[in-house]
Amino acid sequence: MITPNEFAQIAFSFPNTESQPHLKQIAFKLIRGSLFATLNESAQVAQIGLPLDKQEEFHQLSPDCIYPLPNKWGKSGWTIFELKGVNEEVIRRALEVAYDAVSERKLKK
Repeated sequence: MITPNEFAQIAFSFPNTESQPHLKQIAFKLIRGSLFATLNESAQVAQIGLPLDKQEEFHQLSPDCIYPLPNKWGKSGWTIFELKGVNEEVIRRALEVAYDAVSERKLKK
């Protein structure tokens, strides 16, 4: 299990990360860049934007607690992580994958 505060600390550990409100959640993004994760503190749920091939890898780790959003965002890689059922190592790896994907896209622009 990981707390919302621990999730935020990990997200902020990546360079040039800022947060802002986003649909009753906290969004984590690169400064002047794209979102790579959101956090709903009250529900203790995070949404992390993963490449599609990585989405399936993470889902297999804990199908009950890690799964695609049930909409078009999920089909593009956005994945729900229920914090009560996921450990710090998994969250750190998922955030790293998402951050790297956003950083790579920003560098290409």
